[in-house]
Amino acid sequence: MTKLNNKKTLRLSKLFLYVGLFGNVFFAFLWFVSVRTEGMDILFHIIYGFFELIGLILMMSYLIYSITYDDNEFTVRNILGIKHTYRYDQVTGIEIEKGKQTKLVIGKKKYVIDFFHIGTRVSVGEAITGDSWELQNYAFQSLKQRYGNDYKKYIKYITKTS
Repeated sequence: MTKLNNKKTLRLSKLFLYVGLFGNVFFAFLWFVSVRTEGMDILFHIIYGFFELIGLILMMSYLIYSITYDDNEFTVRNILGIKHTYRYDQVTGIEIEKGKQTKLVIGKKKYVIDFFHIGTRVSVGEAITGDSWELQNYAFQSLKQRYGNDYKKYIKYITKTS
């Protein structure tokens, strides 16, 4: 594996961190007040704990989840910190759900690289920040190189109408 200095990283938006932090502070305060109040049902403690857990998961998602890539390979680090590294020639397809997300398909695994993709070339401010179009382009070029003119068969456009 070649280490290059031009690696780029896609991360979740800071919105995940801020919402998780606010939720944890808010529900910790409510839990503290409910402990001091006599006659509070145990159900309230369970509900507060549940929302604390959601806030913690949001903060951990922001801190841990990432996709690092260069022009040879990309590495996906999930919320548990487990890393999977793939070369672009391992990509077997691309799924593009118009108005929602883009996924790289590797065998039976699918990795979301762009949430809430709205047709623009920049996803800053959406769920993933960074230039995911560059990562998509590497995957497209790999499919073109492997399958020639038939590469479009391996790109699945999903359009859902309501």
